[in-house]
Amino acid sequence: MNRNGSKQTWRKVYYLIAGMMILIAAPLLILGLTGKYRLLLKPRHADASKNSAAAPKPAPKTATMSKNGSPLHKKSIHEENIESLLQRYTVDFYYLNVQYPTNPDEFMMDPRNFLTKKLPVVEIPDTIRLIAGLEEEKGYVPRLEAVNALGCELPAKEVTALLYFLHKKISDDSIEPLELNAVKNNTVAVLMRQSRIPEELAPHLIAMYYDKTLDNTWRDYCIQFMGQWYDKIHVPTEQEYVRQALDAALSDSENIPAASIIAMAGLVGRPGFSRERVSAAAYKLCTDLRTIDTVKTAALQICAKFRNRDALPVAREIVRNSQNIPLKMSAVAAIGAFGEFADRELLGPLAKSGDIRIRTAAKAAIRKMKVN
Repeated sequence: MNRNGSKQTWRKVYYLIAGMMILIAAPLLILGLTGKYRLLLKPRHADASKNSAAAPKPAPKTATMSKNGSPLHKKSIHEENIESLLQRYTVDFYYLNVQYPTNPDEFMMDPRNFLTKKLPVVEIPDTIRLIAGLEEEKGYVPRLEAVNALGCELPAKEVTALLYFLHKKISDDSIEPLELNAVKNNTVAVLMRQSRIPEELAPHLIAMYYDKTLDNTWRDYCIQFMGQWYDKIHVPTEQEYVRQALDAALSDSENIPAASIIAMAGLVGRPGFSRERVSAAAYKLCTDLRTIDTVKTAALQICAKFRNRDALPVAREIVRNSQNIPLKMSAVAAIGAFGEFADRELLGPLAKSGDIRIRTAAKAAIRKMKVN
């Protein structure tokens, strides 16, 4: 055989092998691109500060998924900065049944594009699809019943899927906002009662609070859950991040500061939550002109609980001038807790009020003042 003939033979063999590899790889590639019900981690953008309460910078590393459904990230007691935690645990539930466009320009036109196609994937098991709103039946009641039917020995894959479902935005679901938050609320309750503690619950709660693309009601819930879950957190840095989140929530919007001060009051006695510190934070909310009435109502209750007499002038002013019934009741109770003898004259007319709520609160406060 001459040299040219040898080259032609080897060329044919090469083409044959290449063709076989393409035939094998193509179906696998198609399956990979069209897999159903994918849930993808959301990498941070350079402008993440617009959507994050703490405006953290992204960490250089991204998360990777375990294939057996075990927890996504290995826990460690070593130092981990908050930016890295938020980078790894901020999730976008929007990307379900994703089929990536072949044209990069088309991909970039997506209003929620992520600058990269290399996104980790987690499967939503069949047992969780109804809860997550991925079945044809998307009604509130069936989904709530499905959550409530879950047991205390869930497989790791189901726990992971539930944790990721918690990040689902109101705009990505068909049920009403209050209904979605109720389903998510009960989901957290299920996770909290697992016999095997879901160690990733705390970082997910922290990440969801700082993610301002989520609605404020759910962020409020996350603050409440942090307080309830605090004693189950065994990673010292994560406990510190919860303390930081609760501090940040005190100056947040809507009712979130109320959730924070109530959570902090429940944690008094733990490191970082002294009686004096929490009481002072409650008093600051009472005197801040930006504090809305619902938050001030909760703050006054905390001041009364810890008998912070600095709040007495604030309570008196509210009793005299406020038309907000719950706030006025809270102020009356505060005066009953740490008021002076002369304050009975202020409360006396309220004990004859035509509003049974005010009347009942005033009578109880006067009785308490006589005992004290």
